[in-house]
Amino acid sequence: PLLNHLYADARFVHILRDPRDVATSAWFHFGRNESRSFEQYIEYFITQAWPINVQSARRDGTPLSNRFFELRYEDLRAEPTGLLARLLTFLQVDADDAVIRACVDKASFERKSGGRPPGQKDNNSFYRSGTTGDWRNHIPVELAEACCAKIAPLMKACGYDPQSTPAESLQPLGA
Repeated sequence: PLLNHLYADARFVHILRDPRDVATSAWFHFGRNESRSFEQYIEYFITQAWPINVQSARRDGTPLSNRFFELRYEDLRAEPTGLLARLLTFLQVDADDAVIRACVDKASFERKSGGRPPGQKDNNSFYRSGTTGDWRNHIPVELAEACCAKIAPLMKACGYDPQSTPAESLQPLGA
């Protein structure tokens, strides 16, 4: 609401990501320096940090109607050019093919990570993995399922299935 008040004509973009992947990423960036165990950190992040941030963005953004654009990171990774075209159109900026190709190229994981292809990990880099579904390599399925059960309605509202792996979990956004 404050940003909307200060910037009455601004457009807002909300990028969602599977909470299991967000928690995994957060662990490598911040969690390893905390006093909580891995399991405690993952539970905290999935059941508390992710929901409060997603709920507040959706609550405050949805009333803005044509000034609020929500997308999923997984969809952006799967079809960057089509989704980017929609995003740039929403932002009312040039969305021709050359601009879209340039944006996709400049934002590629390989370019951002200094040449690593997606999947080649560096756990100490901000650009750690460049993939989706990496939580399966780090979070025990039982822990993920227990955490996601606590936020299942929100996950479903965002198009994620709390009981399946990320590759199987994507539903059309808004379904």
